[in-house]
Amino acid sequence: ETSIHLQDIPDTPSDWSKPELAKKWDAIKGVRKVVNGAIEIHRQNKVIGSSLEACPKVFIEDKKMHQLICSIDFAEVCITSSIELELGSITDEMFKMQEVENVGVIFQMALGEKCQRCWKYSETIGKDKRYNDVCGRCAESLLNRED
Repeated sequence: ETSIHLQDIPDTPSDWSKPELAKKWDAIKGVRKVVNGAIEIHRQNKVIGSSLEACPKVFIEDKKMHQLICSIDFAEVCITSSIELELGSITDEMFKMQEVENVGVIFQMALGEKCQRCWKYSETIGKDKRYNDVCGRCAESLLNRED
């Protein structure tokens, strides 16, 4: 009889707490923040309109952090068409943020054409003759739907 908005929120079960998982994603979000900062400069300067037009090159000095970022699809996390991850030193030419140590980014444009299905830029557009305006990943998805 009452509104759901007047109900108390139940307590979160303690076994849902995963401090290691939270720590992992805090680190991932930190690196993503540096990537987004580098991209935003180019968006403001009208070099690109969308983050999908970028293929940033990310340098990470910390080996554990580099392994963590390489263990996920970081291009998906950053909403870029692709991304290059390097274990290496940070230089003055790179975009950096004081609050995120050991990470530097060099902005690069994504190569290829824009996929009409996922909007990512890819050099595989038109490789599948049945779907000449989509990337290889999307062409495979479309073929699987036909089965």
